[in-house]
Amino acid sequence: KKSDTVLEITELPVKVWTLGYKEFLEELMAQDKRKPDDDHSTIEEFREYHTEQSVHFELKLSREKMSKVEHQGFEKVFKLRSSIATSNMMLFNHEAKITRYNSSLEILVDFCVLRRAMYVKRKAYLVGKLTREKEILSNKARFILMVVQGELELRKRKKAELLQELR
Repeated sequence: KKSDTVLEITELPVKVWTLGYKEFLEELMAQDKRKPDDDHSTIEEFREYHTEQSVHFELKLSREKMSKVEHQGFEKVFKLRSSIATSNMMLFNHEAKITRYNSSLEILVDFCVLRRAMYVKRKAYLVGKLTREKEILSNKARFILMVVQGELELRKRKKAELLQELR
């Protein structure tokens, strides 16, 4: 709900496509025009702002219809909820093999085992990266301190000689 008269839809249920949902909204508008006295909660107009990757509809309703729709439930009136059967869940596992899962919990367990291993790898990479960055920054700070305190003279010296002294 964006305001008292505007409702924003940014997600659609599983297996509902944008074009099909647009047709459903147009049908609701046509139904409202055919039966203006009808008690159905439908929309006055809608606008589309979606892209290839995202869904975005803005529906305009009267204040009265908005309150009716809110009371009945947005998801029910605008068919924003669907259910899918979980009796035949065949998915590719992390080894790219088709696996049958008996419950959604099995899918999550399989995913979490793989995800945890990836988190361990990522942590090791980030720790290594930050350790290298810390060494570079501490060496830069040591270099600056040595120059400021006069322990390191840079003028008229060869690069190899400076590198030997810094180690």
